[in-house]
Amino acid sequence: MATCFQLQIFPMEEQQPNQNLPFPHYQSSIPMPPSCDSFNIKLQYFYSQNHSDPVFVEDQFLFPRDLFSDMGVNLLYDAFSYMHIPSELLHQVAPQVVSFARNMLSNDNYKGRRTLNIAVRIHVTNYAPSAPSDSDDSCRSRESFVNSLKEVRVDDDDASCCSICLDKFCDRTSEVVGTPCSHVFHRDCILRWLKNHSSCPMCRYQVP
Repeated sequence: MATCFQLQIFPMEEQQPNQNLPFPHYQSSIPMPPSCDSFNIKLQYFYSQNHSDPVFVEDQFLFPRDLFSDMGVNLLYDAFSYMHIPSELLHQVAPQVVSFARNMLSNDNYKGRRTLNIAVRIHVTNYAPSAPSDSDDSCRSRESFVNSLKEVRVDDDDASCCSICLDKFCDRTSEVVGTPCSHVFHRDCILRWLKNHSSCPMCRYQVP
């Protein structure tokens, strides 16, 4: 159990609020503009224990804006799991991140932007996270699951997009597949997702 943790949430365009915390300076980097309005969330996690070297991990996640507003806690659960951030922190951090994101949507300063950039910093002391539990066997099982999915036909004028890569289905030649939970993704996208997660990014359906 974490004995002490500090949380900072702020727009990435703004000056870092506390230079005393042990986080490096960074700039947001998005390789390609998303096809859907989205939140670009930078997660930084710093933890340390007495008599041990501190550890710092960070990653960046791009979520469809409407999906994150409705299911942000579920999406952050998978992001936390991917980064091996203690699950008990999710219940304290995720609602605050979702609330911050919704406030940005109602802020006139961010109207008209396709991508809203948010930084989330978590600094924990006196905590030893558990080691990753995913195995090679489970990864192979998930790959077999994706290969078994049936292709879904998407109309050329369909404006819907893959919730993983955020590209419109009609803009890519990648095969589109449907999952048992009735959601649709590019085959290569859902395969890449399931290499690091164990559930559907839309509804948390657990893969076999």
